[in-house]
Formats: sequence, C-alpha cells, structure tokens
Amino acid sequence: MALPAHRHTEISHFLRQGEAVGYVIPSEYRQFNYIRMAEELRQQIESLRYILVVGETSGEGMVSINELLNIPIEERYPSDYLEKFKPDPYEVALIHLSGRTTALPKLIPRTHNDYVYNCKQSGKIAGYTSETVFMAVLPMAHNYTLGSSGILGTWAYGGKVVISPAMDVTTVFSLVEAEKVTHIAAAVPLIVNWLNSPGITRYDLSSLKIIQNGGMKLAPELRKRLRDTFGCFPQEVYGTAEGLLNFVRLDDPEEMVLESSGRPISPADEVKVIDDEGHELPPGEVGELIGRGPYTIRGYYKVPDYNKIAFTEDGFYKTGDLVRMNKEGYLFVEGRKKT
Repeated sequence: MALPAHRHTEISHFLRQGEAVGYVIPSEYRQFNYIRMAEELRQQIESLRYILVVGETSGEGMVSINELLNIPIEERYPSDYLEKFKPDPYEVALIHLSGRTTALPKLIPRTHNDYVYNCKQSGKIAGYTSETVFMAVLPMAHNYTLGSSGILGTWAYGGKVVISPAMDVTTVFSLVEAEKVTHIAAAVPLIVNWLNSPGITRYDLSSLKIIQNGGMKLAPELRKRLRDTFGCFPQEVYGTAEGLLNFVRLDDPEEMVLESSGRPISPADEVKVIDDEGHELPPGEVGELIGRGPYTIRGYYKVPDYNKIAFTEDGFYKTGDLVRMNKEGYLFVEGRKKT
C-alpha cells in the first residue's frame, strides 16, 4: 500500500522485499510520470511482470485498468468465479508499511480475518451504521483512512464513502454540505487549519457527527474547540498499522474524551506498559507500550533479525511509544522511545 510521495527508492524496495508481480499506478499524478518510473523498475525487478495503469498506457506489458473495466462483467469473470475464489482467511490480504522509522519502511502483512475484524470492530466503536457517510481526506493507503475505521469500516456497515480531492476548507466542507457527511478521519494539522478558517461559517455542517483525530495527539483545548465549532464529537484515535488500535468511546467520561488517547478496541487486546528492562510498570508510570491481540501482527515480512527486537518472545509488539495507563485502562501518549 504505497503512498503518492514514494518514488524509485521506496517502490523498488517494496517490490523486491515483497517479490511483487504487479504494480498498480496512475499514468501521471501531481505532474509526476509514473509510467516512466514503472518501466525503469520492471527492467530492474525480476519478479515484476504486470503494470496496471489508470489512464493512458504506453509500451508492452502495460494493462489499462480503464479498458478492463469496460469489459462486461460476465465476460470478465467465469460464472463459477466467486464459488472458486475462496481465499484462506489466514492468508495475507494486504501489506501496510511501517511509518515510524527513518529507515526504509518494513512490510506489515495483514490477513483477511485480522483486517476484517480491525474494520468492523473499530467501525462499531465509531458508531458506524448504514446511514454513515464517511469522508476520506488523508491518503487512502494509510491504515487509518483505509480501515480504522475508514473506508472499509464504512462499507462493512453499508455506509457511503466520499473522497475529497483536496484538504482545503472550501473543498472539504462544500462536500460535507452537499453529501451530508457524518464522519471525517482527520489529523492535527488539518484540524488546526479548519478551526482557524473564517470560512467555516459559510457551510451547513449539521450532518457532522464525528471528527476523528489520528497520527498525533490533539490537545484538550483543540478537542473542545472542535466540538464547539462543528457541533460534533471529537474522537481520538491512536493506533498502529501493525494492528493495535485505541479509540475514545462515544460514551466515555468528559475527562477521558478531552484528555486520553482512548482504550484498546478489542476485549481480547492485551496491553502493557514496560520499562527499559521489560518489566511491567504500575498504572500512572510512563513507559513503552506493547500490545498483543487478534488483529496485531506477530512479525514484519521477511526481516527475522529485526523481528527479534521488534517483538517480545511471547509475541507482544513493541510500539516504541511512551505512554502511561490509568487504572481504568485509558492510555495517554507522552512521546516516542525510538525514531
């Protein structure tokens, strides 16, 4: 699940490490020619056989997604296709990328069953229903926008997804008004920009129920302003692409809504706060958060040496985040242990 900012160095690493046979690209995006880069990569990566392109294609071995979609569905798939296509739920469904190191990202294998649970459980806590209208503003390859609860969580409950082509106030909130958006997954820089914009008052935002914040902790005073300005619930989301997700609940006490980073989404999640020697710390003390559960990976893809330091011997993922946890299990992010 590569991002628009990734170029030759990152993409070649992903292709080699994942032994990818296909690469899906736009022909051009934000004035960057992806076809030229893909052609170069195909000469260098032995496993890469297929380049699937949205837009105009050039050269041999490039497949136009636009043309494929124009083929009638009965010709595209045999009649018994869905009966035969039954993936093993324990097999990898998609590979996310680690984003918390200065080195090249590690590959995060997520299985069908763990990711379905990830989407559904987080969607349940975010109050998703068939009436939900979710707006995707941030990159859709991110775990946050894609499935926490995100796009896939919305579809799991029968809701509608609106994709914003830009992040500015006019684009976002004209779409909120037109499409009656109920949920937005945002981040601190966006929220600050929106709150400081005088243009907000021009739009009917009465449909908004929840604006989520992820990636970096939103200060309590900004959560209050978010609630007062937009008339919606400020839901803090703290998690990792490796699995563990923590959400503030819609019925949580006021102090936890404004101050905390939430609690794990699953009753089966196991979390601990440990010191540098690996000893579990009592409530209130700051240490590294580690987690294990039904949707958290037990290892990155094809990096056994790194996995020995990234996970405990009994399978807990070491997040590298410094947190404290109160007696009720709410987490409070205090910083990072590693970069």
